[in-house]
Amino acid sequence: AALTVSTDASLSINGSTLDALVLDFDAMLTNNGIINIGSSSAIGRHAIAMSSSSTLINQASSTININNVTEVAFAMNLLAEVTNAGTINIGSTAAVNGAGFAMDNESALTNQSTGLIQINNILSGDGFYMQLSDVINSGTVNIGNIHPILNRGISMELNSQFSNSSTAT
Repeated sequence: AALTVSTDASLSINGSTLDALVLDFDAMLTNNGIINIGSSSAIGRHAIAMSSSSTLINQASSTININNVTEVAFAMNLLAEVTNAGTINIGSTAAVNGAGFAMDNESALTNQSTGLIQINNILSGDGFYMQLSDVINSGTVNIGNIHPILNRGISMELNSQFSNSSTAT
C-alpha cells in the first residue's frame, strides 16, 4: 500500500481514538506537502505507528506537524524507516505525553542535510527512545528548543546508535 501527499496538498488527522496513521507490512508514505496530526483535537494513542518494513519519506520543503498526542508521535518497530529531508515538528503547539520517536527492533531514522527535526513539549517520555535502532543525522535536530522535554532528550539501549555527520547540528 502507498500513500502520497502531493506538493501544495495537505493531510489533516484529528480526533482519532487510537493511532492517527498506521503504516504496516511494507506500506509507504511519501509526503511532498503538509501533514498535520492533532492540530485541532487529541489523538488517542500514536500519531504515526509504523512496523514491518514500512517506510515514510518526508521530502525537502515538506512538513509534518504532530501535536496533542496521548502516547508517541512516531512509534517505529520491526525495520520501520523514516527519511526526512523536510521539516518534522513534534509538540510545538500542544503536548505529546509519550516519546517523540520510540524506535524498536532495527528501526532507522535518516535526517538528511536539508532535514529539520524539532521535538518539544514531551510530558513523560523521551525525545528519542531507541532500542536496537539507529539515527543518522546530517541535518538539524533540536530537542526542547521551544518547550521542555520532561524526561531524557535521547535514550539509547541495546546497541542503538545516534550518528551526527560533521555538518549536523
